[in-house]
Amino acid sequence: MLLLVLAAVTINAQDIIVKNDKTELKVKVLEITEVAIKYKRFEMQDGPIYSILKTDVFMIMYQNGTKEYMDNKQTKSVTPPSQPTVPNKTNAASTVTNAMSSSASTKYQSSSSGSKQKQSHWGAEVGVLNTSASIGTNVTTEAVIRMRAGVYYAIPFSTTVSLVPAVMIIGKGSHFSYYDGSGYVNDDINTSFIEIPLKFVYTTGGTKGLMLGAAPTLGIMIAQSEKGTVYDYSSGYTYSFNGSPGFKSTEISFSLLAGYRFSTKFALSLSYNTAFTDLSNNGTSYKTSYLGANISFGF
Repeated sequence: MLLLVLAAVTINAQDIIVKNDKTELKVKVLEITEVAIKYKRFEMQDGPIYSILKTDVFMIMYQNGTKEYMDNKQTKSVTPPSQPTVPNKTNAASTVTNAMSSSASTKYQSSSSGSKQKQSHWGAEVGVLNTSASIGTNVTTEAVIRMRAGVYYAIPFSTTVSLVPAVMIIGKGSHFSYYDGSGYVNDDINTSFIEIPLKFVYTTGGTKGLMLGAAPTLGIMIAQSEKGTVYDYSSGYTYSFNGSPGFKSTEISFSLLAGYRFSTKFALSLSYNTAFTDLSNNGTSYKTSYLGANISFGF
C-alpha cells in the first residue's frame, strides 16, 4: 500500500510537455524563454538540460495540474519553482562550440553582404596632354598638345587603397621663342618617353567614388628632335635648323591625380606631372611638365 502511494506521488510530481503531434514528454520543466522550453527528462533529473522550441509545443501540464497552452497569446510564460540549474559539461562545451560557429557564420555573412572586394586586374589608360617646359629666363614658352597611352596593373592593398604600376608611351613638347643677341629664334622641341609611374590611389567608396593619387615616375627617352627658325637682324635673312637637342636619356618626375571611379573597371581623372630632372646638357635649363585628362579601362 505504501509503495502505491509513493508511486502516485512520483507520477504527480512530473511535468508533461504535449507536442503539436500529440506526443508527450515526461519532464521537469526548468525554464521557459521567449522562444524555447528548457527541461530535464523526468527519469534523468541529474542528466543534461534539453530544450525544445515553443512553436513545436501544444501545451504543458504542470505537476500541480496547471495547463499552459503555447498557442494562447494571453498566457504568459511561467517559470515553475525548481532547483538551480547546474550546466552539464558536455552541454556547456556544445554551447561554446555552437556560439563560435554562429560567430564565424555571422562574420562570413557580413563579409559576403558587404561591398564587393576589389581584385587585382590589368587595364589600359589613354590621355590627352597639355605639355610645356621651363627653359631658363627671358624665354617665352607655349604649351603643345600631345598624347599618352599604355597599360597598368592594379593591386589592391585594401578596399580603398591600391598600388597601380603602369607602362606608358608619352609625347612631350614645347614651342618657345627668344632673342639670342643677333636674331629672333622660334624653336620647337619634341620628345617621346617610355613612362613608368608607380601610382598610389585612394578611392573614397572602394570600388566607386572620388579618386585621389600620387605617383613617382621614371621616364626613359626614346626619341627627341628640335627644329625652328632664326631671323638675323643684321642680314634680314631667316635661317632654318633641324636636329637633336642632345637631352639626357632619363627623367625623374612626380604626378598628382584626381578623378572619379565609376566602377573597378572604369575611371576618369586629371593629372599634373612636373619633372625634377633638368634634361639639358649644355647649361641651359629644360624641365618638362604637363596637365592631362585620362580615361582608364579595366580588363
